[in-house]
Amino acid sequence: MSDKMEDVETSVNLGGRPPHTPTEQDRFLVAELSKFGVKRESIAKRLRICPNTLNKHYEHELEDGLTDAIQQAGNKLWSKAVDEGDLTALIFYLKTRGGWSEKRDDDKDKDNRSLLEQALDKIPSANK
Repeated sequence: MSDKMEDVETSVNLGGRPPHTPTEQDRFLVAELSKFGVKRESIAKRLRICPNTLNKHYEHELEDGLTDAIQQAGNKLWSKAVDEGDLTALIFYLKTRGGWSEKRDDDKDKDNRSLLEQALDKIPSANK
């Protein structure tokens, strides 16, 4: 008799919203909005779901969207710095990722000059 009760309980609609079912279009939208830095609360509102539902159904899209954006920006910066010989991009990269700073330290300046010379030697357009 308890088996019949369980069947009845699971088939009864308790009201509220129907369960959320993500579509491919929703997944794409969440990834794109995440890539652009839109807050999770705003993404949930856009889909008309609560933040918990967003986190439950779109965990990968939320994480991968931001990671993809950082990767694309990093690739572009690297390409401008190394492939195109953009000195501003090269300096920015070395300051943010290579430990460079604006502080004067004669020993560090010598090391930095050496690093810059090595980097410029690898750029075909800088050797012209």
